[in-house]
Amino acid sequence: MSNDAVSFFPIISSLISAIFGGLTVTIVSYLLYKPKLEDERIRTRAETKKFLAETDKFRSETKNKQKETDDTLDHHQDQLNLTVSVVRKILAYMPGYFAHLVLCQIRDKLDEYYNDSNTHQKRLLHLLLDNGY
Repeated sequence: MSNDAVSFFPIISSLISAIFGGLTVTIVSYLLYKPKLEDERIRTRAETKKFLAETDKFRSETKNKQKETDDTLDHHQDQLNLTVSVVRKILAYMPGYFAHLVLCQIRDKLDEYYNDSNTHQKRLLHLLLDNGY
């Protein structure tokens, strides 16, 4: 039995030396590269902070531009609404607008306009004739 143990000794010693050698290489590599890893972490943190600061700056600039754009659009919409209301008031008091409405009513209700019994429609037709329609 002692002879069998002696025959496994080179294999066991090789395995033990490989395990301890691997651990030793790992520990030595870690100790040698630890300062470099720390420097990389510090540099990465600094770059991340710089990137976050640039992102916040860009975000605030974008919000300011969006607010300016919204204000400009609101101003233009108000101006457009004012212009439309003024144009509608002008058109409402023009004889052409009134004539247009009457002509549209005549077009839509042709049989109702050409009878002699309705004095209101007769008056509208005479108004159209007086204005050159």
